[in-house]
Amino acid sequence: MKKKIMLAGLASLALSAASYAGVKYIGTTGGTASSIVDLAVPSVDGVSYTEAAFEAAFGGDYTDAASAVNGVPTWQLTTTDQYVLEDIVAIANGNLIIDAGVIVRGQPRTNAGVFDAGTLLITAGSKLIAAGESTNPIVFTTASTTGGATGGRASGAAPIFWDQPGVLVPKSAEVAGLWGGVIILGKAPTNADRDAGFVAASPGLNAVGTAGKGTREQVIFGYGTGALKNTFSGTYTDNTTYSGLTTTAITDDRSSIEGIPATASIALNGLDRFGGFESDDNSGILKFASIRHGGVNLAANSEVNGLTLGSVGRGTTISYVEVYGNTDDGFEMFGGTVNCDHLVVIGQQDDALDFDVGYAGTIQFALVVGGITGDKLLEWDGDYELETVNGFAVSSPASVGRAPAGNFAVYNATLIGNTLNGNHGLNLRSQVAARLVNSLVVNPRSSLIDVDNLVAAGERNATNKFAVGISKFVGVSFYKNGTIGVANWVAGGSDDVTVETALALPAFANKFDSASNSFPGLTTLASTALTGGQNISVVPNSGTANAGALDSVLDDGSLSANATIQFVNYRGAFATDTAELWTSGWTAAALANVIQP
Repeated sequence: MKKKIMLAGLASLALSAASYAGVKYIGTTGGTASSIVDLAVPSVDGVSYTEAAFEAAFGGDYTDAASAVNGVPTWQLTTTDQYVLEDIVAIANGNLIIDAGVIVRGQPRTNAGVFDAGTLLITAGSKLIAAGESTNPIVFTTASTTGGATGGRASGAAPIFWDQPGVLVPKSAEVAGLWGGVIILGKAPTNADRDAGFVAASPGLNAVGTAGKGTREQVIFGYGTGALKNTFSGTYTDNTTYSGLTTTAITDDRSSIEGIPATASIALNGLDRFGGFESDDNSGILKFASIRHGGVNLAANSEVNGLTLGSVGRGTTISYVEVYGNTDDGFEMFGGTVNCDHLVVIGQQDDALDFDVGYAGTIQFALVVGGITGDKLLEWDGDYELETVNGFAVSSPASVGRAPAGNFAVYNATLIGNTLNGNHGLNLRSQVAARLVNSLVVNPRSSLIDVDNLVAAGERNATNKFAVGISKFVGVSFYKNGTIGVANWVAGGSDDVTVETALALPAFANKFDSASNSFPGLTTLASTALTGGQNISVVPNSGTANAGALDSVLDDGSLSANATIQFVNYRGAFATDTAELWTSGWTAAALANVIQP
């Protein structure tokens, strides 16, 4: 039976340990890297349970496939208990349902030499159905009892958590790395694979290669079990087509998601893979959820983001989600087509919104207040830039023209920098095609707008995409005291003049000038610790803004992008001069008074 706490207004957020019957521990203790929860059985790490035994051990309500309405086994976490992830917990072959008001906690690492932090991973083909409410959000946070990066792991029936009660009075956003994060994988397209080969949109195409490379491969992007791989051998020259492809079957060439140790059972069983051809893939619902104090290393030099989305499709709902204090990025999209709205990043220590390997969705209404040790407000890539995941080279150079290229749009974002040392700028790279529309950018530290390329001038060159109008900034107001004019904002890129010319087109109505320090009425920060009580103003003020600086622009692609995009008559995440924020009642940032209208 579910225990519901019914209180009025914000008092419904006053959840504490006393509100729950107990604590349930999910996963394996003893320093193991990961646990697989197979809902088809059900089993945990190969140990099978009866329905009653599974619920007794791990809490919630389990329904097998035969009893489920749609034939998919489900596990529903209710507010009867709090739930502690002992390690990286992968949900496979079913749907995980999390009720509004539930608190899910991840353990910190045992010590500096052990990578056993709690993390939730939803495998491709499974779903997370986590629909919180504006006055009763779902909270993902740490199970630490001390607030330290290692040690202090919760144990026993009634642990006293460091952030208890942890909902009504959040801790400082400067505290991060106390557990992992949330990872959702799907079957939508990406341009990442496990071979350092060529990628084409369909089999049977010839490849254009690089001289002297010898044996190479041409691989179809984003496929799964039973897909085909075209192989050929020999030497060839630049811009010369090599014929004579042969077709061979492969088992699974999808890329592994970042952060999962190669030795973890999740990786060894292929449950860390993402990608496919299903643009409308549905990985479930994540709504009115706050993800706090995460980002710990799950392996050496491999932090995890607050929310990681790998090939998540546009059938998925990601709406009203906050990342509050995270060692790595706030949100990172690896390919996929998911459309998101009402995202919040507070105090990230790396990048706030990071898009990679062919992301092709939209985001509308996003608030970022950078952390004092943060890196970039935006880092937008079209491919992996020759990076390696779990020992596999996952992308060829951008000159190959991997498909699909990153092609996405962000509407109504408010991006506030807050550092004296980091970059806190906007970085676009590696054949990315991006739009930033009707947004506000305030006080980035350096590398203000940086467009870089790994390829020579040409169709896939990120700078060229600005020149030909594929990439656009439309209706964006930039403010940094003393930084006036587009030439002072575009810095450090491969071809600054081309980008400056594109951004300064009158029809796009971008604003790069400032007449006063209060423009556009937002708080300007300089290494301000986000401990709570800062009351940072995130709403633009028409009385202090320059003429036209807050006027929205109708971008010709906005309303046709998808059915979720709405045209509003203001720039930024919030209506000009409003006294009501959509962040109120459910975000740690609002509850801790880090932000205000």
